[in-house]
Amino acid sequence: DLGKSERRIELHGPASPESLPEVLAQTDLLCVPSLWNECCPLTIQEAFMAKVPVLVSDLGGMRELVDDHVGGLRAKVGDVTHWRQRIQEILDSPHLLVSLRDSIPTVPRIDDHLARLIEIYQET
Repeated sequence: DLGKSERRIELHGPASPESLPEVLAQTDLLCVPSLWNECCPLTIQEAFMAKVPVLVSDLGGMRELVDDHVGGLRAKVGDVTHWRQRIQEILDSPHLLVSLRDSIPTVPRIDDHLARLIEIYQET
């Protein structure tokens, strides 16, 4: 069991919305092992805004938000072995975590996003 044998890994339980900034400030990598299609997971965007790289399921909106090795990594949906390999990849190469953090894309502010949506609708 990776969590028991690897002391650099600490698994946390649920966090309240109020404690999210504090929790993310102490997080090196956020894992989002969803098994279903998500449209546009806010969890990933919140992690990116806090400059936290992510490991996500290669599915739906997660795949659209995270290019492999740009702000995070992808793992095969439901494939525990592949998830373990991706985590081990980071543990074996500490510079990879730095590279992922440095490549986190900018998350548009909600006002900017809304303005862009209005532009798109006005163009059609």
